[in-house]
Amino acid sequence: RFATYSLIRRDLGPFVAAIKIGNSDKLWRKNPANRFFIAVLISGVLCFFLTWLFTRRLSSLRRISDRLAQGDLDAKIKPVTYFYDELDALGGDLNSMATKLKERIASQRRFLADVSHELRSPLARIQIALTLAENPTGEGLDHLARIRLEAERLDEMIGQLIASQRDIGRLQEKTNLNQVVEASLIEAEIEAEDKEISMLLLAAEEPYFVISDRSLLHGAIENIFRNAITHSPRKGIIKVEIQSVSEDIVSISIFDHGSGVPEADLDRIFDPFFRVEHARDRDTGGTGLGLAIVKRTVEQHGGNVTAKNIEKGFCVQIELPLFSN
Repeated sequence: RFATYSLIRRDLGPFVAAIKIGNSDKLWRKNPANRFFIAVLISGVLCFFLTWLFTRRLSSLRRISDRLAQGDLDAKIKPVTYFYDELDALGGDLNSMATKLKERIASQRRFLADVSHELRSPLARIQIALTLAENPTGEGLDHLARIRLEAERLDEMIGQLIASQRDIGRLQEKTNLNQVVEASLIEAEIEAEDKEISMLLLAAEEPYFVISDRSLLHGAIENIFRNAITHSPRKGIIKVEIQSVSEDIVSISIFDHGSGVPEADLDRIFDPFFRVEHARDRDTGGTGLGLAIVKRTVEQHGGNVTAKNIEKGFCVQIELPLFSN
C-alpha cells in the first residue's frame, strides 16, 4: 500500500501542486503532450462542426438541383438573412437559372401555340377556297387566285419563322452601315410611292463601320422601314438618322408620323406574332414577325433595339457596336 501510495503521489504530485498553487501554467510547461492533446481536441470539434455545416448546405443545393433536373422549376433555395457567402451566391444563381428557364419554356410554349394558330388560319382559308372552286360556278378563277394569295402568305410566314429562329454564328464581315441603310431605304421608297410617302436620310459624310452579317442586317432595317410605311399616313414623311451615340456605339433611328403604339404594348411589340389592337387586321398588321426578327438580328450583332412614342409619331432605334481596329 505504501509503495502504491508513493507512486500515485509521485505521478499526481505536480497536478495537485499546480491546482493548489492555482497556477496551471506549470502543468502546460512540464507536459507539452497535454497541450497538443487539448489543441487536437478543440480543432477536431471545430472541424467536425464546420464540415457538418458545409456538407449540410451542399446537400440542400444538391436536392434543389435534382428537383430542377427533374423539371420542377418551382424549386427554390431559401434566401439567407444573417450571413452570405459563396454557397449562398451559388444558391441565388440556381434560383435565377430556374426562373429564367421557366420563362423561356413558357415563351417557347406561347410561340408554338402562336405558330399553330397563325399557320392554321391560311390553311383553313385555302381549304374553303378549294371547296368553293370545286363548285360548277363561274367564280372558280377568283377562288384559285385566293388560294394563290394564301399560299404566298403561308410561304412568307414560314420564311419569317425560319429567319426569326436562325443563328448567324460568328460575325466576321466589316460592313459600311451607311451603305446598308441607303440600300434598304432605296428599296423601301418603291413601296412608299403608293402612299406618296417621302423618305429622308440624315447621316454624317464619314461612314460608320460595324461587324455584321450584311444580308441579315439589311433585312432587319428593311423590316423597320416596311413597318413604318405600313403605319404612316398618306403623304407622310419617314426620317432616318444615323449618328454615333458614343465612341463605340452607333445608332439608327427611324421616325414616322403614324399613330404610335399604346404605352402598355411598347415592351411587347418585339415579341413574335404580337400585333397591337388597332393593327390586328392582317392586311395592315402583317404576321407580327417583322419586329421579332429585327430584335433577334440586332441582339445577335451585339446591339439592342428600342421603340418609343414621340410627339407626332413613332420611333424605332437600333444601337450597334462600332468596328474598332
